[in-house]
Amino acid sequence: MAQMFKGGEAELRAVVGHNVHENVSKVQEGGVSLMMIGPLLEQYNFEHSGKDDTGLGRWVSMVLEGEDGIVTRIVCCYNPCYNAKKGSRTTYQQQRRYFIRVEKDRTCPRKRFRDDLAKQLAKWREQGERLIVCMDANENIYTKRIGKTLTDAEGLDMEEVVGAFTGKQLGATFFRGSTPIDGIWATKDVEVVSACVMPCGYGVGDHRLFVVDFRTSSLIGAAPPRVIRSAARRLNTAIHRTEARYNDNLESNFE
Repeated sequence: MAQMFKGGEAELRAVVGHNVHENVSKVQEGGVSLMMIGPLLEQYNFEHSGKDDTGLGRWVSMVLEGEDGIVTRIVCCYNPCYNAKKGSRTTYQQQRRYFIRVEKDRTCPRKRFRDDLAKQLAKWREQGERLIVCMDANENIYTKRIGKTLTDAEGLDMEEVVGAFTGKQLGATFFRGSTPIDGIWATKDVEVVSACVMPCGYGVGDHRLFVVDFRTSSLIGAAPPRVIRSAARRLNTAIHRTEARYNDNLESNFE
């Protein structure tokens, strides 16, 4: 994922999760990823970031650490579509095979996803972390279980940030769908400055693109400690005359 976007001067980090238990085909369904670019990398905690422990690529997360113990975790997750066809290459059947074979559990993978994610988010919240959750839920985010679990006032007590900011619930987020199946939720200690969702066709793929601006101070504090990273120029060796000139200058400077 990171290699696809490298090439300029900007530094970036990526976390990617996918099913590591099967090699279904050259093009394998499922997987999630997060990428971070820019000044927030100074607050990025690599050791506490990561992915779903099952190795199924159900979610990944990136952690930001700021001043006064402020910690914010950004989570990207995917709830598989239901598919009852046996032997299928779909994400649903990949996960179902894993749970039956490894854990002897015949629970629906969609229920397992919901229960496991809610348990993990609650654990992070108990540790004092602020949360931002980006999800393709593959079900109505307002009327079905996942959305209600995230916004339960007695539980995680999160907000769907675009609807909360605009004062209007989302419409269909899949280009062939009729209901909102994607969303971004945040705990109420994370402040939203602006938010919108683009029409279908303006994003990458067949789902609508979300654009949300979170206030930086609500993620990492007002004056977080800075980790100064040394800048590096990336040499492009594809142009041989440029490579030769660079080496000549470097050797001359060393001498």
